[in-house]
Amino acid sequence: MLRIQRALLVELAVTALLAVGVLTAILFSGFSINLLARTGGTLGPSLLAELMPSLLPTALGYSLPFGWLAAVSLVVGRWVNDHEVTSIRTAGLHLRTLALPVIVASAALGVLGMALAAWVVPAAQRDVREGTRDYLEVFLSSLKSTNRSVLLGSARLSFERFEDGAFHGVELDRRIPSDGRLETKVLARRLGLSQIHLEGEGSGLAIELEEGYLIQCQTTGETEVLSAPGRELRLAQVDQLGGSTLFNSFFGVARYLARARDLDLGRMLYAVERGGLWRATPFELRQALHGRLAQGCAPFVMGLFALAVALLLPPTGRRVRDFVLAFLPAMLIYVPLFVGSTGLAQALPTPTWVAMWLPVLALGSVSLALLAWAYRR
Repeated sequence: MLRIQRALLVELAVTALLAVGVLTAILFSGFSINLLARTGGTLGPSLLAELMPSLLPTALGYSLPFGWLAAVSLVVGRWVNDHEVTSIRTAGLHLRTLALPVIVASAALGVLGMALAAWVVPAAQRDVREGTRDYLEVFLSSLKSTNRSVLLGSARLSFERFEDGAFHGVELDRRIPSDGRLETKVLARRLGLSQIHLEGEGSGLAIELEEGYLIQCQTTGETEVLSAPGRELRLAQVDQLGGSTLFNSFFGVARYLARARDLDLGRMLYAVERGGLWRATPFELRQALHGRLAQGCAPFVMGLFALAVALLLPPTGRRVRDFVLAFLPAMLIYVPLFVGSTGLAQALPTPTWVAMWLPVLALGSVSLALLAWAYRR
């Protein structure tokens, strides 16, 4: 019995890897093209390459249920068509010898999918959101071989050219925001430019005076001139690139604003208990929480449904027919309810979790009924 179950699990694992791999590759390509289209091609190749791996967990979250459905329907359907199931029953073994490994594997994938949806996918989506606001590479490329001025909030940076990662011929004026009086003035032959990462706020700019002088205006009206090699000035937000044909407005760092979809399971549960976040109502939080967990549980019910259909179909040798008869009904039950779950949660006078779990509950109920029918046969 163990040898039979081991052979079945190995075949399921190989087929599932192929099916999930193909579906993940297709979805990953689509998400990458969508990201490129949303950002207008302004991210730059290296930044885009850094962000693309963060799209993989989201693609895997969508491909895992359907890939597992395809794997179970193909493998169990092959065992039925090749009369392996008949041989098992003839040998005096119960049908659960075949069904139990599939059910256990489906449950394990359901737990994996819920963990993926609860922790990995939100972190990946947060990385993408922060990364799409990281325009430092584009900023640097826009400065090459040009004479520009840059507005930096309450400061203005003028320079002759940007070359070899540094500004040359620099004049920097920083003014007091309240009254516009000059606070600091920098005169430098060379200013180095570097990137700073602020936790939860993305990326910003820092300039380091390599050859220059810093003039500070005191409250008494006097000025102090300092030699400033190695002094670092943090300029966290770039508001505008003067004369730039690439951008009219340029925002380097904005405070990161958490949304419900970006919260992992622990923070989301805390937010639900405290009554919401300032950018998410309690209803939105509960909807995101149950929707995420229900989507992660989908491989379990998909595996049950494919198993039940494969065991009910008579052996004919038509494997494509078996796959279609398992795949299409699951899509017709699960996908419309999944797409409409948000609207149902808003329209129905039931608790939010009922609408969000409805796709899983509906397909699971049908699967259990079909499995019971297969056992009776």
